[in-house]
Amino acid sequence: MMSESLAFEGFLGGCLHQDWELDAEGGDEMSLVRQFGAEGRLGRVFEGIGQIVVLEALRLSDVELENWLIRHGSYFVPTGSGAARSWLVQVREALVTLAAARMGRD
Repeated sequence: MMSESLAFEGFLGGCLHQDWELDAEGGDEMSLVRQFGAEGRLGRVFEGIGQIVVLEALRLSDVELENWLIRHGSYFVPTGSGAARSWLVQVREALVTLAAARMGRD
């Protein structure tokens, strides 16, 4: 699990660091995810997608998932019933769409 944790920290921890709100357009955390998907090294984008898939497969409870995100470097953590899991699905889907578009032009 160590290598998965380090890869995840490099992905979301790099986008959603402690000052993420200063970098986000209109305070929207997904703008940073979209920027990463559109401009980040394609291999890192695929790594991020893979780490989210692994995290989804762990089937953590809402509280466990929120705590996991915090422990692994994310300063944005959606809270509430199913919020973190739903947000991770949105992040994965956005990255897959952006990676697919880039594969067609890179």
